[in-house]
Amino acid sequence: MTANKKAINREGKGFYRSSEYMYKVSVYVGLSDIVDSTSSLHANWRMIGERPLYIKPQSFALPANTIGSSKNKAEYIKGHFLSLIRIEDAVVEKPPPIPITNYGNIDSVNAYFGDTATLNALIDAFAKQKRTTRENLLSNIPFTINGITKKRPANEILPTKIGGVFQNQVPWLIIYEPVIIAYLKDQTTVLAFTATEYALAQKMGFFNFKSGGGGQYIGAMTHSDLPNSITLEESWFGFPVTSALADGVYWSESRIIAGGGWGMRMLRVGGANAVPNNITHDYEYRVDTYVITSVRIFADEDITPDNRHESEQDESKRSCKYRRESF
Repeated sequence: MTANKKAINREGKGFYRSSEYMYKVSVYVGLSDIVDSTSSLHANWRMIGERPLYIKPQSFALPANTIGSSKNKAEYIKGHFLSLIRIEDAVVEKPPPIPITNYGNIDSVNAYFGDTATLNALIDAFAKQKRTTRENLLSNIPFTINGITKKRPANEILPTKIGGVFQNQVPWLIIYEPVIIAYLKDQTTVLAFTATEYALAQKMGFFNFKSGGGGQYIGAMTHSDLPNSITLEESWFGFPVTSALADGVYWSESRIIAGGGWGMRMLRVGGANAVPNNITHDYEYRVDTYVITSVRIFADEDITPDNRHESEQDESKRSCKYRRESF
């Protein structure tokens, strides 16, 4: 089954591309050597940098005037309003594809964000964001180690390795949220949103990503596939466990905001093994095979994922087969 971008736009539907994805990443440093996942994220950890960073593969250029937001999921759960920004740049890295929406594998996601090389690259990127060095990024933060609170030299805090031993005397945390770039049917608006941001924008009436009047017909991605892609397995920092739903079942906006579409990795004191906290439903698709799927896949990799509005009128179309032509 093939189509092109013009055909999609004539149908009056938004779309996204399977080859275009990002992650919205926040890095936190623990303020003492005893904080862990049971501590308060907002009281006992400090987010470095001015705001979360976007990281993307080199394989595509971010469209001009792409809209994102300046907060992360933890901040939105705390009560921050959706704060829209123009994304001026993104860090070019080698992040793995997102599970489900972009045919990624959760093991690859875990390995990437659990790698200290990724953590150190992100620290460098946040230092660049603040126009400083990685050492000065932490220079004004007091840390409590062995019961003594004071400012510390960077080599006691950063996850650097000397003689095969990591030197960090406090833990580090990465929070990452998969981001899908959506091209809306007005052929002008481009959104790079997390599952939480799509839900907030829908709930606040900024956009209708579902079907119906003014709908973008991408609700299968925004309200099912993306929140299902990565979810917390355990309650860290008091954030609730929100389990994935069956394929094709829409999450409510409130449920997405509470727990859909994010993962965490922690590096303990002394560089102990990174601790994962995410799970996923990992679907594997293979070239030149027929699969039962909730998305339409086109040869140019433009996807209009919400064909479910058709089944609202014709139940027999609920399990239609689509052929994947190219990857």
